[in-house]
Amino acid sequence: MLEKKISLFYKHLVLFSLLTGIVLNLVNTSSIVAMLSYYTLQSNIVCFFTFFGTLILIFLKKDYRNSKIYYVIKSGVVIAIFITAIIYQIALMPYGFQMDYNF
Repeated sequence: MLEKKISLFYKHLVLFSLLTGIVLNLVNTSSIVAMLSYYTLQSNIVCFFTFFGTLILIFLKKDYRNSKIYYVIKSGVVIAIFITAIIYQIALMPYGFQMDYNF
């Protein structure tokens, strides 16, 4: 029972972190449309909806782990996070990249 509570706590923490990052990016930009074109923000939005859907299934007590689609979506989210990290570390961070343009 304690493991389930810890798991739920971390899922909520990840969900809150994703939502905070998305909101901060969208609030602090001069062009929301331009900001939504960035892959990093798009992958955060996909991760947010995936975690949100997982939490809904947990609260509805659905057995989602026996579904093949769950593992396909989960793998896609992991790949999106991995690609985002690689792109940022190799191509963006060394050059001091900023995500906002002044249109």
